[in-house]
Amino acid sequence: MPQTDSTNTFDDILASAEGGELDAACEIAHRYRLGMGVHQSWPDAIKWYTAAHEAGALVGTVWLGRIYGGRDGAEPDPEKAMIWLNRAVEAGDTGSMCDLGLHFFNGWGVKTNRKHAAELYRDAAKLGDLWGAYLLGLCYREGAGVKKNRHWALHWLDKAADEHPEARDMAYLIRYGDES
Repeated sequence: MPQTDSTNTFDDILASAEGGELDAACEIAHRYRLGMGVHQSWPDAIKWYTAAHEAGALVGTVWLGRIYGGRDGAEPDPEKAMIWLNRAVEAGDTGSMCDLGLHFFNGWGVKTNRKHAAELYRDAAKLGDLWGAYLLGLCYREGAGVKKNRHWALHWLDKAADEHPEARDMAYLIRYGDES
């Protein structure tokens, strides 16, 4: 596959994608999604992420779930979001576990189920996803989907703290603030 650096034009990368190059298809999808060097186009991004998915690239599956979930300003399609997010979760993508958890936590396209959301966050966190650890820590802090538990809230927030300053701040509040 040709390198997708400044020496390759959009047309070069597109030709590689049309020739079946998986990395090029992903690059074209990203560019259409972000409007990077080309006019932003959701239909074209979806076309190329679908091609990537069909060729076996998990990134295609993940981004289809995110786009249909309304990420980056796309028009949400909750039914399609659930299909693609579930496929990505089944493939083990921890970011999609968190995204799907947020859908269940907030009732986006599904009936609110905070217990299931916390389970998804826990699965992601146990696989090393620090955003999942942060979200699970918040669940324990509030007693949302799990029994409120200061110890477990701090455990998960502390795990996430190096990557997510908001987790560090929340852990500080639990330790030293007016938390009850």
